[in-house]
Amino acid sequence: MDANRPHANASSTFAGTQNEFLLAMKSLGAAIESRDSVCRPSNPLRVSLQCSANNWGRVFGPVQIVAVQFGPGGRPAFEVWQYQCVDGLILCVGCQCERFAAENWVTVRAIFLS
Repeated sequence: MDANRPHANASSTFAGTQNEFLLAMKSLGAAIESRDSVCRPSNPLRVSLQCSANNWGRVFGPVQIVAVQFGPGGRPAFEVWQYQCVDGLILCVGCQCERFAAENWVTVRAIFLS
């Protein structure tokens, strides 16, 4: 991964558990795949979520990017950010972008629980 790491250990804190984090994502409209019994805990969970950055920030706090993967033409293909929960770390994979005039949105496509 071609990573740009402005803060190598940057993470925000979520004052709940990983399950509470998942429930909060669902409250924002996320569809999260069910974990199959043959999946290893290190496998990502696929997520489909798009919400305003303001709504995301109210629920989870700020997004602090820890890595960026660049695609063709040097444009960011996806970003990675993380939250420390009381029972482990959640790594989010997605992007932040301007969706409408001057309104930022957060898109999440996958999460890793550790």
